[in-house]
Amino acid sequence: MESPDPAADFQTLTSNQEDALLPRPEFNATPLLGGRSGDWEVVGQLYACQIATAIAAKSPEEKRLLVVGLGLETPDIDRDIYLGIVDLVLQCL
Repeated sequence: MESPDPAADFQTLTSNQEDALLPRPEFNATPLLGGRSGDWEVVGQLYACQIATAIAAKSPEEKRLLVVGLGLETPDIDRDIYLGIVDLVLQCL
């Protein structure tokens, strides 16, 4: 018996936008408040760039500044949590 794919519940983009979910090179993240060093900073930048990329894929005309605040317990990246956060952003658009 196959186990269901937990990522199947997440919102997806149309097939012509699949490559658009790769982080775009023109986005760079800068810690503003409470920035931590090491793994925390890297994870925060990854989330911020991925969220910006998801927004740009859904709304290419969007040009406003993006400020992201996350309250993560650990700097570890869990696939389901990562996809869930990006999915929440896509649902808000």
